[in-house]
Amino acid sequence: MLGGQNVAARRRRVTGQVRCDPPSILEVPQCGLVNCFAAIAVGIVVGGSLVGAAPEPVLASGCPAQPLTVGELRGLWGGEFAGFAGMTNPRGRACYGGSSVRVIGFVDQPEGVGGTSAAGIKPAWLTEWGLLLYGASNAISTDHANDFYTIAIPPGLGDLNVHYARRWVVVTAHFDDRRARTCRGWGVDHVGAKEAVRVCRSILVLSSVSLTSAPDTSTELVVATEGVGDWPLRALMFGLAAGIGLLAWVRRRRPFSAQAFEAQTR
Repeated sequence: MLGGQNVAARRRRVTGQVRCDPPSILEVPQCGLVNCFAAIAVGIVVGGSLVGAAPEPVLASGCPAQPLTVGELRGLWGGEFAGFAGMTNPRGRACYGGSSVRVIGFVDQPEGVGGTSAAGIKPAWLTEWGLLLYGASNAISTDHANDFYTIAIPPGLGDLNVHYARRWVVVTAHFDDRRARTCRGWGVDHVGAKEAVRVCRSILVLSSVSLTSAPDTSTELVVATEGVGDWPLRALMFGLAAGIGLLAWVRRRRPFSAQAFEAQTR
């Protein structure tokens, strides 16, 4: 509680009105509780806008820039297979057409891969097997064996899964391979020729493959953590300071009646 002398010392009359000097840094601001919180809230909003808004997550949309990761390629894929391993990707074909597509991945092969089908599409090299790419070197050991992408291997190139086993590679491939026009359905209730060709045109076919170094993903993780983690604290601290400053400015500029001022300080 402020004494009468302190109150008199803290006010001065200007044209019949009482103006309140800003409180010292050690004194509790003389204002209503609602006004205090309102001023600080405004400061936090202003502070947040000056510090910078929290970064928005980058959403996968459109066609990813090359070279693609396995995750980006799977993001375009709708989950459909032609035969045992032919991954049909109409969205990928719509993105890149017949142009070259570069993909970086880790070659690995889970145990027990294989099987038979009662129907499918031939030629078999296009739909039944291919180069298995993963987005991480520990995908299989961490129960992500199904998170691969298959690149069809044309005849005559050998078993590339053995040749590049557990190595990082950069693959150049393409949709709309010219040999897709030869695709035909076979077996029980097989698809017609037109549908078989359409399906095969959306399968990614290998053009070349070479070794590469493992991609550095640690930088991306650090950037994401720093960008999100410390923003709320910085905005809060800056906002509190701005709010207190705004409160002091309002108290200096806003006129009060003598009666209201004295009632506040009792």
